[in-house]
Amino acid sequence: MPINRSNPNTGQTVPDAIISTNTALKQLEDDRIADTAGLDARVGVLEGGRSGANPWRKIHTNSIRLGGVTRNSWPSASSGAFGQVVYGGSVTLNGTGGVTVTHNLNLTPTATAYIVIVQCSDISKVGLIGDIACSKTATSVLIKNCGNTNIPADIVIIDLNP
Repeated sequence: MPINRSNPNTGQTVPDAIISTNTALKQLEDDRIADTAGLDARVGVLEGGRSGANPWRKIHTNSIRLGGVTRNSWPSASSGAFGQVVYGGSVTLNGTGGVTVTHNLNLTPTATAYIVIVQCSDISKVGLIGDIACSKTATSVLIKNCGNTNIPADIVIIDLNP
C-alpha cells in the first residue's frame, strides 16, 4: 500500500511503506531498462543500423556542434578548420609600405572576425618575405611584410562568425 501523504495517519506501518516504496523503485528500474532497449532499437533504425565497428553511421540531426559552433547546415563553399572561405585572390606584397585589399565583406555579427592567410606564390621568392602582419577593417585588410617588395602572394579570407 503506497504512503498517503495527504492523510499520514492511515494506519500504514513503516515496514509496509518501505516494502511498497521498494516495489515501486524496482518497477521504475524495470521500466527504465525496457525503455532503454526500445530507444536503442529506434536509434539503430534511425541511424541505418549501428555496430561496434561503425557506431555513428548515417546520423540524422537538426543541428550538430563542432568546435564550439552549433549549426543546422554547413556551407557548401570550401571550408577551413575555422570557418567558411569567403574571399580569395592574389596580391603583390609591398614590404612595410603594405598593400590594401578591399573586400567589402561586412561580415556579421562581427565585421572583423576573419582570418587572412597569405602565402607566397613564387617559389623562387621563398625566404625573402619576412614576417607578415595584417590590419583588418569591415571592408578591407592592410597586409605588410618586413622582407622584400614586389613579391606575388595568394590570400584567402576565412569568416570566423558562427
